[in-house]
Amino acid sequence: MCLIAFALSRHPRWPVVVLANRDEWLGRPSAAAAWWPDREGCFGGRDLEAGGSWMLLQRAGRLAMLTNDPRLAREPGQRSRGELVVALANDPDPIEAAFAKLLDTDARYAGFQLLGIDWREGEPRAMVASNVPDTTGTSRPFSFAAGVHTLTNAPPDTPWRKALLLQGALADGLRNDGALPVADWLATLSSTQLPVHRGDVRSAGHVDDRTLPESAEARSPTPAGTVAAPGPARHKAAADIRRVPDAFQLPEPAGALMSPFVAAAEPSGYGTRVSSIVTVADDGLVRFDEWHWAAAASPPRWTRRIATRVGSPPAAASHASPR
Repeated sequence: MCLIAFALSRHPRWPVVVLANRDEWLGRPSAAAAWWPDREGCFGGRDLEAGGSWMLLQRAGRLAMLTNDPRLAREPGQRSRGELVVALANDPDPIEAAFAKLLDTDARYAGFQLLGIDWREGEPRAMVASNVPDTTGTSRPFSFAAGVHTLTNAPPDTPWRKALLLQGALADGLRNDGALPVADWLATLSSTQLPVHRGDVRSAGHVDDRTLPESAEARSPTPAGTVAAPGPARHKAAADIRRVPDAFQLPEPAGALMSPFVAAAEPSGYGTRVSSIVTVADDGLVRFDEWHWAAAASPPRWTRRIATRVGSPPAAASHASPR
């Protein structure tokens, strides 16, 4: 049950920030994020079983990500959804045209939610597309407004509690002009607890400056050179979430799948495989941090894989600096 939270134009210094967990069978062969020798300008992890990716950066200025959508079940003979990430990241056309081409071929895949963030033309833009029909009976991509959004294994901004928890942590961390709270964000990504109650959820629009949640409890920063182990992370629910029609909502995951970090029951079981934090600065500097989890009880293997300027610098947020 993969989990993504991303901020668009909500901070004057970091117009794009992405927090993400990749959940997968721990025994599935995959490679850590690196430059792809057969795809110029591509940086990201690689599925060694099917050849695709779940998160891929193109240095021209685009980040592509994907989550599975269980409403459209996998059938024999279908292609790997990871190849959609590779195609979107590397398509030289504007993001709308790239999505249009991919949706022409979506019948070959099981259900997916495909997210693209592009800053090649300055102002960052994000779009999502799915091959699962919406309320109109069609599959159409749509653009996100500036704000803090989430994507799980359901329609974008579906108010699952773990999505609200990560959304609140991301919004909370962008409230000031200091250093980005990477340790706090990782603590939320690696949390196996879920202190958000259903009654805290109110549905409206995306999170913006008027609805940035306050931290429910201050936490000590993780010491330099160490990584927070899975544990409690406490944030209030983000207040305003885009309304998803009831008929198209998925039931909230139960049990171990409810928390941001999914702890595998055994070394080769299903659980959180990788945690990622990607930031794009106003000068075009991209930082791609990745943590690998072998099992819930083991310390993660952390590598800062990339820090490079790519594409055109995104436009800074036009609002006042967060207070």
